[in-house]
Order: sequence, then structure tokens, then C-alpha cells
Amino acid sequence: MNTIRITSFRLFFILIAALFVSCVSVKVETSSPEEELYNLTNTPAQITPTFFPSLTPPPSHQQTQTPTITSTIVAPTPETNGIMRRAAICRLDPDVSSQVEANLFTGDQVLIGGRNSDSSWLLIRRITPRSTCWIATESIKTDISITELQIIDIATPTLASTTTPTITSSPTSRPFMFTIDSRSRRQGTGISVNVGDQIEIVYLSGSWTLDKNNDVYRYVGADGYSEFGYRMHYPVQDAYPGVVIAKIGPGAFFGIGIRKKFIAEHSGQLYLQTNDDKLADNQGSITVQIFIDE
Repeated sequence: MNTIRITSFRLFFILIAALFVSCVSVKVETSSPEEELYNLTNTPAQITPTFFPSLTPPPSHQQTQTPTITSTIVAPTPETNGIMRRAAICRLDPDVSSQVEANLFTGDQVLIGGRNSDSSWLLIRRITPRSTCWIATESIKTDISITELQIIDIATPTLASTTTPTITSSPTSRPFMFTIDSRSRRQGTGISVNVGDQIEIVYLSGSWTLDKNNDVYRYVGADGYSEFGYRMHYPVQDAYPGVVIAKIGPGAFFGIGIRKKFIAEHSGQLYLQTNDDKLADNQGSITVQIFIDE
């Protein structure tokens, strides 16, 4: 009986020992989820490099030809016609402080010979004793774009070969200025001339009206009222009313207008007035410049 108990006990002990050994073996071979996560996060990754094609093109043995840009150069226009948008002063140089050479009025037609460097002034040809003068661009309507005109060197205004030579006064030329009162007849200038003298009278400034009480008679310059036509009973029948007129000594009156160059047919004092038969209702005055070549 005792022998059986001892044998049973040994068998039980051996069974327990075998089970223990089996559990230890399984624990060693099987890793826990935490260990597997540890192994995954600490095992170096095997990175396979990816190669991308180069953006730089391979060198070419052919040279690229750069196209040559050619432009068509348009020659500037030497001159063009223009018409006055409004009355304006034509000056010796392209500057508002420059000497007054002539006055132009709305509708006057002019010949433009060029422009200054910034196109703010235009050179007007054959309009004064010096032949040219400058006027503000905005005062003129032109047939072409202003930029198509040639640029004139202000120091030496050289125009195209067709330009009329500049008229310069001789050493004996005597310039005078005289203001004509619209209410006075036969105003003596104090200038005595002789037969054969060359005289030029140029309008400078001022305006007058032939009837200060009638709005129909607007203020005009030396070219008068072209819209009224000729008046047979006026001092000069073939000149418009209000035009500057002149006479020398005993000679008859003749029209001057904005500018006129003539040869004296008589000797005596030079007289000026407005072309009107009734002067009492007039108002205003006009200043002219007189050149005499003896």
C-alpha cells in the first residue's frame, strides 16, 4: 500500500515537472505583442532608392540660332498742313516767355515744319519776317500724327531742303512797335518812309470790336470780320471790316491784316487804323510791329 502511494506520488511529480518544462519552452519561442511592436519600430528599414530623370536636357552639339529682329524705320515727315483749333500766339522759341512773333486765330491754315523734342511745340513756316515761329501743339489740328513730324534742333532749326530761306533784316532795318486805337482815324505812327522802302507790318497782340453794344461784333484780331464780307462804304472796299489798314503820305488806304510786306509807292508818314466807317462805337486796340528796310 505504501509502495503504491510512493509510486503515484512520483508519477504525479514527473507529470508536473514535464508540464512545467513544456510551459517554459513555449514562453521562450513565442514573443508577446509588445515585443513584436518593439522589434518593428527598432529594426532598420531597408530603403530602396528611387531615381528620377534629370530635368537638364543632355548637351546638344547643335547651336541654337537666335533670330535677328529687324525693324522698318519710317522717315519723319518734313512738313504737313494744320488748322488752328483756337487763337494762339506764335513765338520766336518754343517757350511761353519767348518773344511774340505773330498771333493766329481759329480756322487759320498753317504749314507745320516740325516739332520740338517733347512734341509740346510745333514749328510754323513762312508766317513772320523771320519765316518761322513756334506755337503750342494743343492749339493746332494736324493732318497726321504729331510723332510723324521731324524733331527740330531748337538751337539751329534746320528744315527740309524745300524750306524757304529765313528772311533776315538788313543792317538798315528799323523795327518799330505801334498800338492802333480802334476809335481813331488815320493815326500817325511817326515813321517816315520813302518811295522804294520795303515795309513789313506784323500783328502782335490785342483785339477790338466795331460795335461794343452789339454782341454780333465779337472781338477780333487784325484779320477782322471775314463773315461779314466786304463793305463798299468802308475805307478799303476789298478788305474785311475790322482789318488793320495803312496808308503812306497822300496815298490811299490799303489792307494789312495779320501780316503784309510791301514796297512804298509814296513818301511820307505811315498811318494806321481799323477798316471801319463809324469809329465812335468801337472798343479795343491792336499792337503791330513794323519793319522798314531802307
